Formats: sequence, structure tokens, C-alpha cells
Amino acid sequence: MKATCLVISATAVTLVCSGSLARAADDHVDTFEFDAFGTLGLVHSSEDQADFTRNILVPRGAGASESWSPKVDSVLAGQLTARFTPRLSAVVQVVSEFQYDGSWTPRLEWANLRYELTPELAVGVGRIASPIFMLTDTRRLTYALPWSRPPIEVYGLYPVTSNDGVSALWTSRIGDATHVLEVAYGRSDSKYSRDGQTGVAEGRQQLILRSTLERGALAVHLGYSPAELTLPQYQPFFDAFRQFGPQGDAIADLYEPRGRDTRYLGVGATYDPGRWFVMAELAELKFDGVLASRAGGYLTAGLRHGPLTPYVTWAKTRPTRRRALQLLDLDSLPPESMAAAAALNAQLAAIVAGVPDQRTISLGLRWDFAPNLCLKLQYDHTDLAAGTTGMLSNFQPGFVPGGKVKLFGISASFVW
Repeated sequence: MKATCLVISATAVTLVCSGSLARAADDHVDTFEFDAFGTLGLVHSSEDQADFTRNILVPRGAGASESWSPKVDSVLAGQLTARFTPRLSAVVQVVSEFQYDGSWTPRLEWANLRYELTPELAVGVGRIASPIFMLTDTRRLTYALPWSRPPIEVYGLYPVTSNDGVSALWTSRIGDATHVLEVAYGRSDSKYSRDGQTGVAEGRQQLILRSTLERGALAVHLGYSPAELTLPQYQPFFDAFRQFGPQGDAIADLYEPRGRDTRYLGVGATYDPGRWFVMAELAELKFDGVLASRAGGYLTAGLRHGPLTPYVTWAKTRPTRRRALQLLDLDSLPPESMAAAAALNAQLAAIVAGVPDQRTISLGLRWDFAPNLCLKLQYDHTDLAAGTTGMLSNFQPGFVPGGKVKLFGISASFVW
């Protein structure tokens, strides 16, 4: 038995260990492996009247809150993999990053059992990575990615990272290609803080299908996931509409996010022959209810020259399906109710219109300066569509919608 332990501080203090303990006897094997990965990053934003955040679940980031912020890219994680028999294994992963409540409290990201029925088919139960995006398993392991962070124009569409339920993984050969089909079913609860409100996004009856085909340097990905979404914090808002009788009931029935259908569809591909690489991903998230449907995509190309990898990325997100806005008819209301109804109308209009619409060009450089260590510099130039707030948050009184946001980030990542 051998093991080493180290305390690493990245705003939060976490103990991580690396080592192994193994015993083999006939068909019984006990193996325990401890691994860790992390990133310490700082991001600066030119927009000082709003924040650039990792995703919509967290309240603060770079900009209005801090000129240089570690809250966007910094993460520290430890993972324990246990193999009890040649077929039965378990994984537990704990992650520390900036949370919805303003803390860095570590949380359980993965905790699942996996059993290999055959060499081609495995089933699992517990908390797994939500297998939707092309880079689902490595979206936090930025050491394995070219960028400082996955493009938020796509990965910000669906910020839920884990799913509680059951899964199955089937691997097959198609000629000289390998095909992996993953099916999962379960639920998720994602706590968030946005514009001063704290709530939880409840995903139920979530079916996830992910298909990946690899042949040589080429990999193609397809993901699809229907689910039911409930946002309980909106109930008081739509209860206020219901106080205005049948027309208020109709508006609440149309928009209230309670058991609403959501559908995610994504496709992506990578081509990486070694000296250079190109990767792209397109995704659309459809909502029924107050949240409008949206789509996003990115294209990245990079060139490896020794330890240096310069890269460039183009990314965009925009609303898709739009429908006529239904509001309370103020003229049909008594004078004493018109002010309250007008305020509700204004809030509803702002929520429905608040769909990100932005385009980003990113330039970056990765430097692998030591084994299992890399340094990244990244510059992002984002154009917000006229009159929109893009994917920013924590707006201050002086914020003006539209315009441009410039980001500069520096980060160091490791795997251990």
C-alpha cells in the first residue's frame, strides 16, 4: 500500500490524496484509486456594471463584483474510484467551486455504482454526469480542454451537470469505428441565485440519450434529452396574475413553469490528427412556458507546436422560437387595479424578453510547461445584440443593454 496526501488551497481548502491499494485473488479484485484535478483562474471584465459568471446558476463573477475574479474558472475536485470485482465498480467525485449561495462548499458531483453485464454492456445507478454535451465528462476538467472554459454560448444553455437515476452504456464496433450509446433516466435539483432571487430548478422524468461514433481522428456526437421542468419560485408571481380572474388564469396557465416540457438536442464533432484540431458543437434548448427557447453553437480550431497550443473560437447564442406576448388587458380592469396589473405586465415582458443574444470571438494560448500542468491565457470579445443583456448578471443601475464586453483570463490547471 502506498499513498501521498496534499492540502491544496484555491479559496477553499480541500484535502486530496493520490495512491492505490489493490488485492487480486482469482475473480475478486479490490482496487481503490484517488485522483484530483483543478484550476486556479482569474478573469477580468471590461463591463463594470454587470457580472460575467460561469453560468446562470451563480450570482457573481467578474465585472461589477470584482475587477479580477477567481469565481469564474476556479475549481478543485477529488475523485475516488473503487473496483470491487472485475465487473462491479463505484465512483465518487467531490467538487469545490463558487456556489449559488456565495460559498465554496464542496459538493457531491458523482456517486454511482456500475456493473458490467458483458464486455459491451454496463449498467449503473446513482448520481452520474448528465451526459448531454459532447464534452460532458470533462467540462470541469479544463486541463483536458483547449479553452479556459467551455464556450458558455453552448454549455450555458443547460448548466445542470449531474443526474440522479439509472443508466446504461453499450459499446459496439461498426467496421473500424467504435460506437458508444448511453441512455440515462432520472431527475435533478439545481439550486441557483439570480438577480437577488434564490430558487431551485427541478428536472423530472429526464431521459438522456447520447451517441458517440469514433473512427481514427474523427469523433461525432449526438445528444437528446426531454424532461419536465418546474421552477417553484415563480409560483407567487403567477398567483398574482390569477387574482385578476379568467384572463389572469389564462396567462398563468400559459407561462407558469410547473411541469413544463423541455427538450435538448445537440450535435458535435471533433477532428484531431495530432498536430492540429478542429471541433464544433450546435445545440438547441426548447422550453414551454415563461422561459423562451434558445440555441447556441461554437467552432474552435487550434495548432500544437511543442508545448504551445494557440487556438481561436467563434461562438454564438440566440433566441429561437418566439410567440406573441400575452398580457393583462388594463382597459378592462377597475382603476384601482391598473397599477398592480401594469407592474405584473412589465415584469412578465422582461422575463420573456430576457433571452441571451450574443456573439463571441476568443483567442487563446495554452502552454504545457510541465507534466500534468498547463497555463492558459484567453481573450474574449463579446458583442451583445442591441437592447439585450446577453449572458451577464448582477446588473447595476448604470448598466446599458447591448454593446461589447471584453474578457481576459489567466488560469493554471493540473491533473494528479
